[in-house]
Amino acid sequence: MAASLRNPPANRTLSRPGKSGIAETSSLTGREKVLTDLRQALEKRGTAALDGLGGVGQTQTAIEYAYRYRQLYRAVFWAEADSRETLLADFVSIAAMLNLASAQAKDQELAVTDVKRWLETNPGWLLILDNADDLPLIQGFLPNQEKGHVLLTTRARAATALAERIAVRDMAPEEGALLLLRRAGVIAKDALFADAGQTDRQVALELSKEMGGLPLALDQAGAFIEETSRSLSEYAGLYASQKASLLAQRGTLGDHSSVVVTFFLAFEKVAANSAAAADLLRLCAFLAPDSIPEEILAPADQLSFARTIGEASRFSLLDRDAANKTLSIHRLVQIVIKGGMAEADRRTWAERAVRATEKAFPDPEYVNWPLCQKLIAHAQTCAALISEWDLGFVEAANLLNNAARYLVDRALFAEAEPLCQRSLAISEKVLGLDHPDVATSLNNLAALYRSQGKYAEAKPLYKRSLAICEKALGPGHPAVATSLNNLAELYRSQGKHTEAEPLVPTLARDLGKGAGSRPSRHEVGTLQSGRAPNRTPRALR
Repeated sequence: MAASLRNPPANRTLSRPGKSGIAETSSLTGREKVLTDLRQALEKRGTAALDGLGGVGQTQTAIEYAYRYRQLYRAVFWAEADSRETLLADFVSIAAMLNLASAQAKDQELAVTDVKRWLETNPGWLLILDNADDLPLIQGFLPNQEKGHVLLTTRARAATALAERIAVRDMAPEEGALLLLRRAGVIAKDALFADAGQTDRQVALELSKEMGGLPLALDQAGAFIEETSRSLSEYAGLYASQKASLLAQRGTLGDHSSVVVTFFLAFEKVAANSAAAADLLRLCAFLAPDSIPEEILAPADQLSFARTIGEASRFSLLDRDAANKTLSIHRLVQIVIKGGMAEADRRTWAERAVRATEKAFPDPEYVNWPLCQKLIAHAQTCAALISEWDLGFVEAANLLNNAARYLVDRALFAEAEPLCQRSLAISEKVLGLDHPDVATSLNNLAALYRSQGKYAEAKPLYKRSLAICEKALGPGHPAVATSLNNLAELYRSQGKHTEAEPLVPTLARDLGKGAGSRPSRHEVGTLQSGRAPNRTPRALR
């Protein structure tokens, strides 16, 4: 049961029955602006809501506010609002503390009515409703005339009609690292980040980033480190290979569910209300966590899509940036959603993520670079999925190919090379060694090597690409001209003009009378760059 406190005692401790007494949240860091904004919101409107993802620290922030501003209130009341039953029980407790006769009544609704009447006629109180995710539910428990302040903690985003919203978000890397260092006992509770050793600071920073600055996860990690006498470095090693297991570990002194339980229960509530919203979250779990372009999701019905996003965002599991039309999901939510799937389901959703991203990724010509830039992080995430699950289908090879071409155009050769190599391997396996699409992958990998001056590696790839095109498409095909041009340019780059010259007559012939129309001036320019024109087949795209 939750709590209420009337006439705070001399020791100024905020106590919540059924939970540990908390004098102040000494481990709270990085919330000064939130506390200031919260105070201003309560003074302005009377009702404020601390909203955010579960585990981000709304409850701790509410406790800190109540402790910090306790002298400004005649009474502070605390009630758990996660269900109607807990709200009723806690309002009965508040009625008993106020010596209201309805506290002894069989009908608990009488206590609610009496407490609301007391709040409407007495000034100077603070009512905290914790875990108020069901906003319609709590409306019946709010006083009609506020002579005090009402503070909600919630994961719901649509609280504006009831309260002034104050967003509680993830901690910045250094703030999260400080919380971890303090909770693990590496430094004292009042110590500063700089007080830790250099190695511990660096490891704590990396863990803070890995956990997305989520206070609950950092608190869990600190508790595990303290209780198992592990070092930060030892924990980091475990976390690298056993994330899901460690996120399920809750310290023995903790009064909050683990990260896994917190997020999985929220996901199950979303799934119970909307299968489409659950599928949206599953798909997002297999993409890069930030700035997921809506182009990947390809909504056919915008109204239905808006409703789906609304359902997926009910417990702050998903964020939408309306200006950029992108979605974001916390990286730990991704881990929990994937961890709750059977292996076969994880493979299925990995394939769906790859196919959806491939469909959205455009031809990486200059005009499409802005969209390519929005999609490249997700394409690279999909590349990791392709490798992890050994996905071997044509769309996977196409995505890797287009992403690599974009990276090469941006001179990001080291990032492009493994994508080119993987695209080639998939094409060879799925299509056969002599398929024109294999020539595409060979040509692009060769172009990458040539851009880096790796001529010895490029030459056999260009030659093999040429041989495939001649065999599969015929000697007069424009794609053959592309391959001839690429090989000639390679020789010229090496200063081997005598080897390049014999290719020129054949190149001129194929440009002039190849199968299909003569390449345009733009296409000839593209040939000189080592990339194939848009009008040529995918064999040398």
